[in-house]
Amino acid sequence: MQGNRIISLDDSEVQVHVMSKKSAALVTMRTVEELDEFAKSVPSMAYDVHSFQTLGALHELIDGINADKPSKEQARKVLHSIVMAKEDIIQSGDRTLANRIQSKVAVENGRKASIAVREKITQQWN
Repeated sequence: MQGNRIISLDDSEVQVHVMSKKSAALVTMRTVEELDEFAKSVPSMAYDVHSFQTLGALHELIDGINADKPSKEQARKVLHSIVMAKEDIIQSGDRTLANRIQSKVAVENGRKASIAVREKITQQWN
């Protein structure tokens, strides 16, 4: 999760999380079922890669790859995505994680509230 550019396979089996659902339920004092229901309207609480993508943190979602047994062409496609992501980092000159909150998806939709909070904090601290 600390990558400058995050690439994922577009597969319903891909999950993105920093803690198990059971742990999240304990921390939030909710049941796993309540968290699953909450995740339907709050992408940051969801575990699926498509919800994660709506937050603007994914650089690319690669479709058409058989993760269990990729063909040579599929492997080349993934390698090409990695090389292009590296080139994007080099071209931008930015090796921070800022692109996650500055990406088009983040700015226009997925992270508006986070961006607003960061702006308020910056205003108060400066």
